[in-house]
Amino acid sequence: NTESSVRKAVEWGAQIVEFDVSFRPDGTPVIIHNASPSQNQGVLLEDALSEVAKSKTCQINLDIKSTKNLSEVDKLVKLKNLDKRVFYTGVFEDWIETVKNNSSIPFYINFNPSVEESNTDEYIHKIINKAKETGAIGINSNYRGVSEKMVNALHDNGLLVSLWTANKKKE
Repeated sequence: NTESSVRKAVEWGAQIVEFDVSFRPDGTPVIIHNASPSQNQGVLLEDALSEVAKSKTCQINLDIKSTKNLSEVDKLVKLKNLDKRVFYTGVFEDWIETVKNNSSIPFYINFNPSVEESNTDEYIHKIINKAKETGAIGINSNYRGVSEKMVNALHDNGLLVSLWTANKKKE
């Protein structure tokens, strides 16, 4: 969530960069993990998008921590001509309508299944149906709760899977 890390990722040819996006009290979008930053915290989203725009192919995962001013995010993404390369993760089920009503950016729905759930046909169908009925492009989940069966079923239904956060080499 720094401008220099974004710059370096683009220089090194990253295929996708992720920003944690939130909003200052005045509605300015910033990249910061904090869902409620102060007026001076965070890197301006506009500056981070400018760095990604230097690449012709790098995609952007906007992991939203708030839905306060998504229309401004849309405006900045379009201004930088990045609208075909951006998507949201971090979208909870109760945020879906807000996201859809205030943004044209595609999104993944957050789910947090247990390993047992992710191996049951009933739960897998529930997730597939929820994603399709809401217009989501896929699901976003902690890697620990997702099974190969679930990933294959989502892919077979034209849905994507974004997993977080594997920090150790074995993971």
